[in-house]
This record gives sequence, structure tokens and C-alpha cells, in this order.
Amino acid sequence: MQRELSEEGYQVIPAAEARELLQLLQNGRTPDLLVLDPDIPSYLTKPELISLLHLHYPALPILIYTFLERDDEFSDMGGVVGCLEKGEDLSFLKRFIAELVMKKQHLSA
Repeated sequence: MQRELSEEGYQVIPAAEARELLQLLQNGRTPDLLVLDPDIPSYLTKPELISLLHLHYPALPILIYTFLERDDEFSDMGGVVGCLEKGEDLSFLKRFIAELVMKKQHLSA
């Protein structure tokens, strides 16, 4: 995924686990979008991590990217803009990201 999104012109900053993710954000690396795999190793539960992210970064849109076809556990949580199922074809993910980035740019113009 990192390679394919980079080829589309996006700057991708990977984090292997929740502590690393939080450290990157605390160091001022606030992205336009957080693509979050809920299976990321974490000392927090998944809802706790999402709640913490939304509390400290309320303007950060969070896209849940999971193997589950539909994950209603996260869809109503603050900051979550969508849940997409992982797959080999990343075209839907790319389209979702492109639309979100365009919308964000339109709102800030």
C-alpha cells in the first residue's frame, strides 16, 4: 500500500504500532488523513486508540482499513470518515483518498 500510494503522489508515513503513531503525531507530523489498520499493535483497545486520536487531533480524518467487510464498531466514532475492506485492488482506497483530499483542499480555499 505504501508504495502504491507514494506512486500516486501522496507522502506516506508508516507506523508499525500505536506508540510510534502517537509519537509521530506528537512530533508535529499531522497528516491530511490517517489510514488506520485496527489490527495495529497497541497497548490501547481499538476504540480507546481512536478516541485518543480524535481527542488530541479532532480535525484529523481517520479511515479504518480492515479485513472485515464492514466494521460498525468504529463507524460512529468521532473522527472516523469511513471503513474500507482491505484487498489486493487498492483502486477504491485511492479513489476515497483522492476525494477526501480534494474536499479538504476545497474547504480550505
